[in-house]
Amino acid sequence: MQLLFSRRILSYVDRPCSTELSNLWLDVIIVVDNSQGMGIVRLTNVTSVEFYKQIQNVQVAANILDVFFNTSIGSNSSEPKTTCIGFITYNSNATLNVDLNKFQSSDSLFVDRVFNFLSNVAYSRDSFMGTGLPMAEQLLGRQGFGIGRDQYQNVIIVYASTYQNNKEFDPESIADRLKKS
Repeated sequence: MQLLFSRRILSYVDRPCSTELSNLWLDVIIVVDNSQGMGIVRLTNVTSVEFYKQIQNVQVAANILDVFFNTSIGSNSSEPKTTCIGFITYNSNATLNVDLNKFQSSDSLFVDRVFNFLSNVAYSRDSFMGTGLPMAEQLLGRQGFGIGRDQYQNVIIVYASTYQNNKEFDPESIADRLKKS
């Protein structure tokens, strides 16, 4: 006897994710490179390179807002079909800007919050994704499990200006570990 097709029985924990953005059940960590490679316009001596860097930040912010515009944001226990969003910025170090509990509505996400995080460009030219990913992993571990959100899918979205692989901050091994968890 040969099994040609097996239909997995879906449970509450293992349900298909909706294709309607307002019904996403996700815990999302957005990890954004805020090194000089991403940059922002300085108010004086604006060059075409600085203008391009500003456009990059606006594009990243616009993309984030566009993706989550019609999504139910927050951890409202009376409405379980929600998405929680956290923000981490990184350069040579990572910074937790917002944990998964901060945004409780799409308004709180959109009222200039995204642009505020992206406008804080570090003085560092270093861009080590390997500093941002472990912080995202820790945040999902602390706030994504054991608090009534175990059934939510975990997503990490990375916006990077460059990819630097060094032994201390190896993003590939971190990403491999995250995929297995």
